[in-house]
Amino acid sequence: MPVEVFHVSTEVYEIGQVVAVPVGEQTRFQGRLEGANATQAEERLGQGRPDQAHSRPTAQYAFANVFDCQNYGDSEYPGQGLHFYRVSMEEPTRAPMAMVDVIKNVQDATAEQISAMVNEYWNPMVTWQVYEYLASSMTILEKLPTPADEMALIAANHRMNESITRAGLVRDAILAGQPIPVFPDPEDEDDDEDWAEGAEPQAV
Repeated sequence: MPVEVFHVSTEVYEIGQVVAVPVGEQTRFQGRLEGANATQAEERLGQGRPDQAHSRPTAQYAFANVFDCQNYGDSEYPGQGLHFYRVSMEEPTRAPMAMVDVIKNVQDATAEQISAMVNEYWNPMVTWQVYEYLASSMTILEKLPTPADEMALIAANHRMNESITRAGLVRDAILAGQPIPVFPDPEDEDDDEDWAEGAEPQAV
C-alpha cells in the first residue's frame, strides 16, 4: 500500500516525477560514505537485512513529519539550499534512524550483540520518536515551502535527541546482556503533544 511521507533534498524534482536509483548504482549519500571510509554501519546493516526490507544503498529516504525532514536536512546539509517534498512510497520499510550511529560506533561488541542491535533497526521492538522510511522509489506529489514553525522544529529536534538517548540505552542493555528497556509511547506523553504530531504516514 502506498503511503504519503516527506522528503528533504538538495535536488530539485518535478511534480509527478518518480525518483529511483538506476540499476547497478547507489545513492550519492552511500557514495559519500564510501569516500569517507565510513561504511561499517552499512555493512553491518546489510548483513542483517531481512529479505522483505528495502536495501539501504539504493533506497530513497523519507520521514513521517516535514519538521523531522528539516531537522535532518539542517544537520546533514548545512548551508545548502534545501527542498521539501510530499511524496508517495510503496510499502516502505520503517526503521529507527538513531540506531544507525549506535551500530556504526559500538566497540568491543560480539557478533551476537551487533546482530541484536541490527535487528532492532530492521525489526524495532522499542517505541521510537523518529523513524526513517526506505523505499526503492518515491513519487513527488507536492513541493512544499520551507517549514517556518520554530516551535515545531524545536519539537522535532527534541524527538531526535530522545531517539538518540533511547538508542544508547538499547545498546547498553544489549552489551550488558539485559532486556531492552520499555519506553513510553510518545502519544501517551501529554506534556509534549508535538512529539506525536505526524508520527504516522498517511495511506494514499
